[in-house]
Amino acid sequence: MTAFDVVVVGAGMIGSSAALSLAERGASVALVGPDEPADKQTAEGPFASHYDEGRITRILDPDPLWAAWAEESIARYAEIEAQSGISFHTGCGSIRVAPAGADSLAAARATAPQGLVLEEIDGAELRRRCPATGLPDDFVVLWEPGPAGHVNPRRMVAALRTAAERSGAALVRQTTVSISASGDGATVTLSGGETLHAGRVLVAVGPHALNPQLLPVRPDLKPYGRTVVQFEVAADDTAFAGLPSFIASFDTTDPNYSFYGVPPVPYPGGGLWLKSGLGGLGDLLDGPDGVRDWFHNGGSAAEAEAVRTATLNLFPGLKDARWRTEPCALVETDTDRPFIGRVPGTPAIGIALGCNGYAAKSCIAVGRVAADMIREDSWETGMDAEPVRPRWRA
Repeated sequence: MTAFDVVVVGAGMIGSSAALSLAERGASVALVGPDEPADKQTAEGPFASHYDEGRITRILDPDPLWAAWAEESIARYAEIEAQSGISFHTGCGSIRVAPAGADSLAAARATAPQGLVLEEIDGAELRRRCPATGLPDDFVVLWEPGPAGHVNPRRMVAALRTAAERSGAALVRQTTVSISASGDGATVTLSGGETLHAGRVLVAVGPHALNPQLLPVRPDLKPYGRTVVQFEVAADDTAFAGLPSFIASFDTTDPNYSFYGVPPVPYPGGGLWLKSGLGGLGDLLDGPDGVRDWFHNGGSAAEAEAVRTATLNLFPGLKDARWRTEPCALVETDTDRPFIGRVPGTPAIGIALGCNGYAAKSCIAVGRVAADMIREDSWETGMDAEPVRPRWRA
């Protein structure tokens, strides 16, 4: 049995960030998680949310805590790229688009962090800068400049893992079968039959945390399946040059209904693909089996068509473009904040779960908070604990 100060179960965006933070502060750390499956339609899991080439990163956010975490995370991108030798960030800017007078615009202006400079333009100016767009003149565009833009989440996770290893963490490319508390910590049993012992275990496995073999108490998480659509864009199509990441709404009254996307980027298999998805919730998944079935089935045809319709409102030139769908999953919480804290009655085990779709832009800061929590016995009585205090199912 191999012993560590902390074993981090889950080597995605949050777990890898937490392992890096712990290793940087001198803890002996094992980061446990399998590589991405070669074929998601036949693999039994676990599945992660970072199997993608493009995610929005931005500071502007209606929630000041998420905005602060994004700012902290973005500030470390260049350092982690240099430390790992893996680039993952494109600072092309990010825009929020809505009709003049929309509630979403007022909310964005009201919550913009102090010092964040937003440029406000109209639909005509956006068409001039980004000819692929087709907004009416009276739409408003709030433009957040770089370093807002997008990240490649696959490469980001690879960079975080590499930086963690170079800081002293051990990377264990296996699936965790079970976690059990012991007198002086906790034991993690791996799919290969080996066991790891640690004084503390941090569980950062997204929807798979509902597996009773991993946690003795079920956190009140709501895993949702999402379906994204990718549109192929020709490499010589200059209409998309200079396009930032985007969040767009065509409804003046509902600030929560929007769609989002990332400008064309290369994907495995070749070609440049613009990715978009809806901001509303998708299908509620029934625990780990539901997550597996979602990835096996490839997502929702109805959601894909809704995404395609919304995207063509902004990019009418994509009407005849080749398109395809991809399943994704995220974990929602009723607080709209992640759950970061210790398991009741089992203080050797902690969780960092439920990032509500914001992990890509804020994972480095969320991982740092989770590392603080699992290291410090007094953390849960401090001010940082209250906004992210976990809720548990009866």
